[in-house]
Amino acid sequence: MTIHPPPSSEYKIAKGWAIFIYVFIPGLIALFIWLFIQSFINPEFKGGIGWFFMAVAPPMIIGMAIGIKDTYVRQLIINNHSITSIGAFSQRELQFHEIKGFMVRSGTCLWNTDSKHRFFRAFRVSTIVSNPAL
Repeated sequence: MTIHPPPSSEYKIAKGWAIFIYVFIPGLIALFIWLFIQSFINPEFKGGIGWFFMAVAPPMIIGMAIGIKDTYVRQLIINNHSITSIGAFSQRELQFHEIKGFMVRSGTCLWNTDSKHRFFRAFRVSTIVSNPAL
Protein backbone atom coordinates (compact mmCIF):
# COMPACT_ATOMS: atom_id res chain seq x y z
CA MET A 1 0.00 0.00 0.00
CA THR A 2 1.45 3.34 -1.06
CA ILE A 3 0.67 6.44 0.95
CA HIS A 4 0.38 9.61 -1.09
CA PRO A 5 0.47 13.08 0.47
CA PRO A 6 -2.32 15.56 -0.26
CA PRO A 7 -1.89 17.55 -3.50
CA SER A 8 0.27 20.08 -1.68
CA SER A 9 1.22 20.33 2.00
CA GLU A 10 3.03 23.32 3.46
CA TYR A 11 4.92 23.16 6.73
CA LYS A 12 6.53 25.94 8.77
CA ILE A 13 8.47 26.04 12.01
CA ALA A 14 6.28 24.97 14.94
CA LYS A 15 4.19 27.79 16.41
CA GLY A 16 5.71 27.44 19.89
CA TRP A 17 9.25 27.75 18.56
CA ALA A 18 8.28 30.69 16.36
CA ILE A 19 6.70 32.57 19.29
CA PHE A 20 9.78 31.86 21.42
CA ILE A 21 12.08 33.20 18.69
CA TYR A 22 9.92 36.28 17.99
CA VAL A 23 9.79 37.17 21.72
CA PHE A 24 13.26 36.18 22.96
CA ILE A 25 15.60 37.11 20.09
CA PRO A 26 14.60 40.81 19.75
CA GLY A 27 15.45 41.21 23.45
CA LEU A 28 18.88 39.69 22.83
CA ILE A 29 19.39 41.95 19.82
CA ALA A 30 18.54 44.98 21.98
CA LEU A 31 20.99 43.75 24.65
CA PHE A 32 23.83 43.38 22.14
CA ILE A 33 23.08 46.80 20.61
CA TRP A 34 23.20 48.31 24.11
CA LEU A 35 26.49 46.54 24.91
CA PHE A 36 27.96 47.69 21.60
CA ILE A 37 26.98 51.32 22.27
CA GLN A 38 28.21 51.11 25.87
CA SER A 39 31.63 49.97 24.67
CA PHE A 40 32.00 53.40 23.00
CA ILE A 41 30.41 55.79 25.50
CA ASN A 42 30.90 54.21 28.94
CA PRO A 43 34.40 54.64 30.45
CA GLU A 44 33.96 51.42 32.47
CA PHE A 45 33.69 49.49 29.20
CA LYS A 46 36.96 50.87 27.82
CA GLY A 47 39.74 48.35 27.46
CA GLY A 48 39.45 44.57 27.21
CA ILE A 49 35.73 44.08 27.76
CA GLY A 50 34.87 47.00 25.46
CA TRP A 51 36.98 45.54 22.65
CA PHE A 52 35.31 42.19 23.24
CA PHE A 53 31.80 43.66 22.85
CA MET A 54 32.87 45.69 19.80
CA ALA A 55 34.01 42.47 18.14
CA VAL A 56 31.23 40.13 19.28
CA ALA A 57 28.10 42.31 19.18
CA PRO A 58 27.81 43.05 15.41
CA PRO A 59 28.02 39.40 14.26
CA MET A 60 25.57 38.38 16.99
CA ILE A 61 23.10 41.10 15.98
CA ILE A 62 23.35 40.15 12.30
CA GLY A 63 23.08 36.42 13.04
CA MET A 64 20.01 36.83 15.24
CA ALA A 65 18.33 39.11 12.66
CA ILE A 66 18.94 36.45 10.02
CA GLY A 67 17.47 33.86 12.41
CA ILE A 68 14.29 35.89 12.81
CA LYS A 69 13.99 36.32 9.04
CA ASP A 70 14.58 32.61 8.48
CA THR A 71 11.92 31.74 11.06
CA TYR A 72 9.43 33.90 9.18
CA VAL A 73 10.35 32.68 5.67
CA ARG A 74 11.26 28.98 6.23
CA GLN A 75 8.82 26.54 4.60
CA LEU A 76 8.73 22.93 3.57
CA ILE A 77 6.38 22.19 0.68
CA ILE A 78 5.52 18.62 -0.29
CA ASN A 79 3.51 18.01 -3.44
CA ASN A 80 2.95 15.00 -5.69
CA HIS A 81 6.27 15.40 -7.51
CA SER A 82 8.80 16.99 -5.16
CA ILE A 83 9.84 18.25 -1.76
CA THR A 84 10.84 21.93 -1.63
CA SER A 85 12.63 23.68 1.21
CA ILE A 86 12.49 27.49 1.21
CA GLY A 87 14.79 29.41 3.54
CA ALA A 88 15.99 32.96 4.07
CA PHE A 89 18.73 32.67 1.42
CA SER A 90 18.02 29.46 -0.45
CA GLN A 91 15.40 27.33 -2.11
CA ARG A 92 16.09 23.65 -2.64
CA GLU A 93 13.91 21.21 -4.50
CA LEU A 94 14.21 17.45 -4.53
CA GLN A 95 12.21 15.44 -7.07
CA PHE A 96 10.84 12.13 -5.78
CA HIS A 97 12.47 10.19 -8.63
CA GLU A 98 15.90 11.44 -7.45
CA ILE A 99 15.58 9.91 -3.97
CA LYS A 100 17.49 6.67 -3.44
CA GLY A 101 17.12 6.45 0.34
CA PHE A 102 16.87 8.34 3.58
CA MET A 103 18.21 8.34 7.15
CA VAL A 104 16.76 9.71 10.36
CA ARG A 105 19.32 11.11 12.80
CA SER A 106 18.37 12.82 16.06
CA GLY A 107 15.12 14.33 14.85
CA THR A 108 16.30 15.23 11.35
CA CYS A 109 15.40 13.38 8.16
CA LEU A 110 18.19 13.23 5.54
CA TRP A 111 17.40 12.13 1.98
CA ASN A 112 20.11 10.66 -0.22
CA THR A 113 19.82 11.31 -3.93
CA ASP A 114 21.08 9.48 -6.98
CA SER A 115 22.33 12.70 -8.56
CA LYS A 116 25.39 12.05 -10.76
CA HIS A 117 26.68 15.57 -10.16
CA ARG A 118 26.84 15.19 -6.39
CA PHE A 119 28.12 12.18 -4.49
CA PHE A 120 25.81 12.73 -1.52
CA ARG A 121 23.14 15.40 -1.44
CA ALA A 122 21.65 15.74 2.00
CA PHE A 123 18.28 17.40 2.22
CA ARG A 124 17.42 18.10 5.86
CA VAL A 125 14.01 18.37 7.41
CA SER A 126 13.81 19.01 11.12
CA THR A 127 11.06 17.69 13.34
CA ILE A 128 10.25 21.14 14.73
CA VAL A 129 7.95 21.92 11.81
CA SER A 130 4.17 21.97 11.85
CA ASN A 131 1.39 22.38 9.37
CA PRO A 132 -0.33 25.72 10.12
CA ALA A 133 -3.46 24.53 8.31
CA LEU A 134 -4.05 21.79 10.91
